[in-house]
Amino acid sequence: MQEGIKIISDKMAKGAIPALILLIIGIWFNLPNEANIGMMTVNALNEGLCDNSTQDNVACQQMPVYKGLFHLLGIIIIVADIAYILTALKNGDF
Repeated sequence: MQEGIKIISDKMAKGAIPALILLIIGIWFNLPNEANIGMMTVNALNEGLCDNSTQDNVACQQMPVYKGLFHLLGIIIIVADIAYILTALKNGDF
């Protein structure tokens, strides 16, 4: 099992410059990450389940909470990416 993890981690982009390039390309082209995919799912559920006649449904009342959590997750992902880039630069791993 650990050999498979090592093979996967060896093929990932390492260093600050590749991570910075991937972050910029992801933001520039608006590539979906986990938070965006979750937000698309919540929006689809909101449109499918919640119309004007079913606003008393508990799931419909919780949709704003789910949207807020996915926004928070997106911010955390971006902050973690920036922290990784700064740490790699600090360690001299270009």
